[in-house]
Amino acid sequence: MIEVALISYWRDGSSKVSLNEICKRAGVSKPGIYRAFDGEDGLKQAVLLEYRARILSQFHHILQVEQPFNQTVTSLVAFLQMDRDAIGLPAGCLHADMYEAKGEFGSLTVQTIESIRQESLQQLENWVERARGAGEISPAMPSSIVALYIYAQLQSALRLQRDGVDQEHVLACFRLALSVLDEDAPPGPDQTVTRHQGG
Repeated sequence: MIEVALISYWRDGSSKVSLNEICKRAGVSKPGIYRAFDGEDGLKQAVLLEYRARILSQFHHILQVEQPFNQTVTSLVAFLQMDRDAIGLPAGCLHADMYEAKGEFGSLTVQTIESIRQESLQQLENWVERARGAGEISPAMPSSIVALYIYAQLQSALRLQRDGVDQEHVLACFRLALSVLDEDAPPGPDQTVTRHQGG
């Protein structure tokens, strides 16, 4: 039941698939869903928790591994590069889709959406703090802002994937976006001019 709902919400849009349609696809009755999940709100919460355990836990694990900043970026690229078709998963991010539509959901679903978002941002912030402590990224911006920036780039990459953009282009955009954080990256044109004038 959860598997059917997860794939249906992920592939077709969490706010676009009715409970009746989920029942039809899963071959269960609506009273059965109410008995198991106390209604559609409970079902969507259960789906989100399953998505967190199956997909987002892999993302969080990447951020928790003690390794150089650029190696973590490479691991994140590999995560984005995962062959979804081979394992029967849709493109895009179910959590991001549900976050955008959260005004249409019940309180349990909304609380879970927010909790998962905050958890992901905290994991990113922890990673940024470690990288900053190792002198791998600039200390100029607060870690919370850098974490939010990286989160936005990941969401953008997943949205491009969902929209059918060529995978290599998606990954190139993601790498480019994160390259501004790398202390070892060559200076951009504006930085070069500033350094020259200052010299």
